[in-house]
Amino acid sequence: MLDKYNMTADENLFLAKKLLEQNIYACVRLEGFDVTFPEVKTILDGVNVGSVDLCAVELILNLRAAWRFVFESFSVSLDFGYVCMVNEFLSPNARLLRAVRACVQQEATPQYDRIKRDIEGILAKGTAAERATKLLLYGLRRKIFLEANTSTFFICANKILISEGAGVFAVNEVALLKFLNLIKDVPYNTEDIKNLLYECITGIDWDEKRNG
Repeated sequence: MLDKYNMTADENLFLAKKLLEQNIYACVRLEGFDVTFPEVKTILDGVNVGSVDLCAVELILNLRAAWRFVFESFSVSLDFGYVCMVNEFLSPNARLLRAVRACVQQEATPQYDRIKRDIEGILAKGTAAERATKLLLYGLRRKIFLEANTSTFFICANKILISEGAGVFAVNEVALLKFLNLIKDVPYNTEDIKNLLYECITGIDWDEKRNG
């Protein structure tokens, strides 16, 4: 799986910030909340929307905080500890790993060590697009976190792309519906999800713009 874009990290960060509202909306939908993009945008603008579930409102605001954390730390290496920190932004009242309650205390457990090794293995080789896709698929399959599991791995997968100038997973409405349909059945069709995610990677050909 080849990288589709070759931007600088700063150029990619600029793009990710432009797509922030769209990706927050996608995450909220992926977590099962029935909201519209205008409702999400209104809430991010600081206006109350009475028809939106309070849990969805909390998630929307937490997603913004998590993305801001990634924007501020995009040069920091991604590892399992970083993934846990992203999840803490999204579920501050439920920070425990599924079946790995010692994670927060950083105690060694067989489950914790296995997940840590799995993620280290995913991040060790391959293009940015390949590693980002594999990490997101791993999170979907394992359902590691009790809350906001999909959003956590979606954001962290994007961090890989952003840090290496390889684009951003930008899930538009059409792709979102396809994605929701693909993940409703277990086991997942991994190849179909992988292909869809690759299609969702967007970026800017800055060299072409400079030469145009």
